[in-house]
Amino acid sequence: MGEIYSVGHRITFTALQPYALTNQLESMVFDVEITKQIAIGTGLHSQVVIVRIIGERKGLDMPLVAKFYDHRFFQEVDPAKWPGGRLQCCLTMRSNELKAYQTLQPLQGSEIPKFLGEYTCRNPQTTDTAFSFPDAILLEFVDLQTLADIRPQDLSMTDRITLKDRAFAVLNKIHDLGVYHRDIRPANVF
Repeated sequence: MGEIYSVGHRITFTALQPYALTNQLESMVFDVEITKQIAIGTGLHSQVVIVRIIGERKGLDMPLVAKFYDHRFFQEVDPAKWPGGRLQCCLTMRSNELKAYQTLQPLQGSEIPKFLGEYTCRNPQTTDTAFSFPDAILLEFVDLQTLADIRPQDLSMTDRITLKDRAFAVLNKIHDLGVYHRDIRPANVF
């Protein structure tokens, strides 16, 4: 199952509505290739990879982050909380993330990555239009270090205080917009 998220795999994306990214393309349908895995495996709320758009796309050769909400990777969920099981849990997680990015639009491109749309996906090697991949969202790829990449002993006390203050300032802005981030960890803070 994990092979569908392996490096080199190609996927056809179809935008569910026009977005800034698709406005730069000739069509709302385009192929991508996975170039790097970020978070792949069971128990994750999304399968996260870096992709690139395939073909001659002027100005669109930058990497993008694709997050697939694939219920097949969810661990068993509590039936009392999720009567629809893993699929319902997965769809709810994706819906919550979509709402969060729409709400956080004023912070995109500065404090948080840009949201580049919601897409249905399929395998481009087949003509079968049936569901072969879960839906995905695309985000701007930010090539910066995260707190998980930094060793605290390499930072001065002033740098540590600055990072802390900046992180809390962004969290405050996010909370002011009504979104509460429940996955604050070093890998999620640039």
